[in-house]
Amino acid sequence: IGVWETIFQIIIVFAVLTNVGIICFTESLVSDWVHEKGKNYYLLSLGIFIALQWLVFLVMYAMSLSSGGSAQRNAIEIQLARQEFIVSKLIDRTPDEDDAADPDGDEDGDDPSEEAQLQLLIYDEEPVQFAP
Repeated sequence: IGVWETIFQIIIVFAVLTNVGIICFTESLVSDWVHEKGKNYYLLSLGIFIALQWLVFLVMYAMSLSSGGSAQRNAIEIQLARQEFIVSKLIDRTPDEDDAADPDGDEDGDDPSEEAQLQLLIYDEEPVQFAP
Protein backbone atom coordinates (compact mmCIF):
# COMPACT_ATOMS: atom_id res chain seq x y z
CA ILE A 1 0.00 0.00 0.00
CA GLY A 2 2.36 2.78 1.20
CA VAL A 3 3.25 4.99 -1.76
CA TRP A 4 0.65 3.35 -3.99
CA GLU A 5 -2.16 4.54 -1.73
CA THR A 6 -1.18 8.16 -2.38
CA ILE A 7 -0.89 7.52 -6.12
CA PHE A 8 -4.34 5.90 -6.20
CA GLN A 9 -5.84 8.82 -4.26
CA ILE A 10 -4.42 11.29 -6.80
CA ILE A 11 -5.83 9.20 -9.66
CA ILE A 12 -9.23 9.12 -7.91
CA VAL A 13 -9.27 12.92 -7.53
CA PHE A 14 -8.52 13.37 -11.24
CA ALA A 15 -11.18 10.79 -12.11
CA VAL A 16 -13.79 12.65 -10.07
CA LEU A 17 -12.84 15.98 -11.67
CA THR A 18 -12.97 14.64 -15.22
CA ASN A 19 -16.18 12.65 -14.77
CA VAL A 20 -18.04 15.50 -13.08
CA GLY A 21 -16.69 17.87 -15.75
CA ILE A 22 -17.97 15.60 -18.51
CA ILE A 23 -21.37 15.42 -16.86
CA CYS A 24 -21.66 19.17 -16.28
CA PHE A 25 -20.14 20.61 -19.45
CA THR A 26 -20.88 18.19 -22.27
CA GLU A 27 -24.41 17.18 -21.47
CA SER A 28 -27.30 19.51 -21.97
CA LEU A 29 -28.12 18.98 -18.30
CA VAL A 30 -28.45 22.63 -17.37
CA SER A 31 -30.32 23.73 -20.47
CA ASP A 32 -32.78 20.84 -20.10
CA TRP A 33 -33.18 21.67 -16.44
CA VAL A 34 -33.95 25.34 -17.09
CA HIS A 35 -35.97 24.55 -20.28
CA GLU A 36 -34.57 27.42 -22.31
CA LYS A 37 -32.60 26.32 -25.37
CA GLY A 38 -29.99 28.47 -27.01
CA LYS A 39 -28.86 30.36 -23.91
CA ASN A 40 -25.37 29.96 -22.47
CA TYR A 41 -25.49 28.71 -18.91
CA TYR A 42 -21.74 28.42 -18.43
CA LEU A 43 -21.65 29.99 -14.96
CA LEU A 44 -24.53 27.80 -13.80
CA SER A 45 -22.72 24.74 -15.19
CA LEU A 46 -19.55 25.83 -13.41
CA GLY A 47 -21.44 26.21 -10.13
CA ILE A 48 -23.01 22.77 -10.50
CA PHE A 49 -19.56 21.36 -11.36
CA ILE A 50 -18.00 22.78 -8.19
CA ALA A 51 -20.91 21.71 -5.98
CA LEU A 52 -21.08 18.20 -7.44
CA GLN A 53 -17.34 17.58 -7.17
CA TRP A 54 -17.29 18.59 -3.51
CA LEU A 55 -20.35 16.44 -2.88
CA VAL A 56 -18.53 13.44 -4.37
CA PHE A 57 -15.39 14.24 -2.33
CA LEU A 58 -17.52 14.47 0.83
CA VAL A 59 -19.11 11.08 0.12
CA MET A 60 -15.66 9.59 -0.53
CA TYR A 61 -14.35 11.01 2.75
CA ALA A 62 -17.34 9.64 4.70
CA MET A 63 -16.84 6.22 3.13
CA SER A 64 -13.13 6.23 3.98
CA LEU A 65 -13.94 7.02 7.62
CA SER A 66 -16.49 4.23 7.84
CA SER A 67 -14.34 1.59 6.13
CA GLY A 68 -11.83 -0.66 7.85
CA GLY A 69 -8.84 1.00 6.22
CA SER A 70 -7.56 2.29 9.55
CA ALA A 71 -7.20 -1.25 10.92
CA GLN A 72 -5.15 -2.20 7.88
CA ARG A 73 -2.96 0.89 8.30
CA ASN A 74 -2.42 -0.01 11.97
CA ALA A 75 -1.37 -3.54 10.98
CA ILE A 76 1.09 -2.11 8.45
CA GLU A 77 2.52 0.30 11.03
CA ILE A 78 2.95 -2.58 13.50
CA GLN A 79 4.72 -4.68 10.86
CA LEU A 80 7.04 -1.79 9.93
CA ALA A 81 7.89 -1.19 13.60
CA ARG A 82 8.57 -4.92 14.01
CA GLN A 83 10.84 -4.88 10.95
CA GLU A 84 12.73 -1.86 12.28
CA PHE A 85 13.18 -3.60 15.65
CA ILE A 86 14.50 -6.79 14.04
CA VAL A 87 16.92 -4.84 11.84
CA SER A 88 18.19 -2.94 14.88
CA LYS A 89 18.82 -6.19 16.76
CA LEU A 90 20.27 -8.35 13.98
CA ILE A 91 22.05 -5.92 11.70
CA ASP A 92 22.82 -2.91 13.90
CA ARG A 93 23.40 -5.18 16.94
CA THR A 94 21.59 -2.89 19.34
CA PRO A 95 21.75 -4.37 22.87
CA ASP A 96 18.62 -5.29 24.74
CA GLU A 97 17.50 -2.84 27.40
CA ASP A 98 17.74 -5.39 30.22
CA ASP A 99 21.21 -6.59 29.10
CA ALA A 100 22.79 -3.13 29.24
CA ALA A 101 24.50 -3.96 32.53
CA ASP A 102 25.50 -7.52 33.44
CA PRO A 103 24.02 -7.89 36.95
CA ASP A 104 26.12 -10.88 38.02
CA GLY A 105 29.42 -9.51 36.71
CA ASP A 106 30.51 -12.69 34.96
CA GLU A 107 31.12 -13.18 31.29
CA ASP A 108 28.54 -15.84 30.57
CA GLY A 109 27.66 -14.69 27.07
CA ASP A 110 24.69 -12.54 27.97
CA ASP A 111 26.66 -9.38 27.19
CA PRO A 112 25.99 -8.32 23.57
CA SER A 113 29.49 -6.85 23.26
CA GLU A 114 31.03 -10.30 23.68
CA GLU A 115 31.80 -11.75 20.29
CA ALA A 116 30.71 -15.29 19.65
CA GLN A 117 33.43 -17.68 18.54
CA LEU A 118 32.62 -19.77 15.51
CA GLN A 119 34.55 -23.00 15.13
CA LEU A 120 34.52 -24.82 11.84
CA LEU A 121 35.98 -28.26 11.30
CA ILE A 122 37.14 -29.03 7.80
CA TYR A 123 37.59 -32.68 6.93
CA ASP A 124 39.69 -34.03 4.07
CA GLU A 125 37.23 -36.87 3.67
CA GLU A 126 33.55 -37.25 4.44
CA PRO A 127 33.21 -38.19 8.13
CA VAL A 128 31.87 -41.63 8.91
CA GLN A 129 28.33 -41.60 10.16
CA PHE A 130 26.95 -44.48 12.12
CA ALA A 131 23.40 -45.71 11.79
CA PRO A 132 21.33 -45.46 14.97
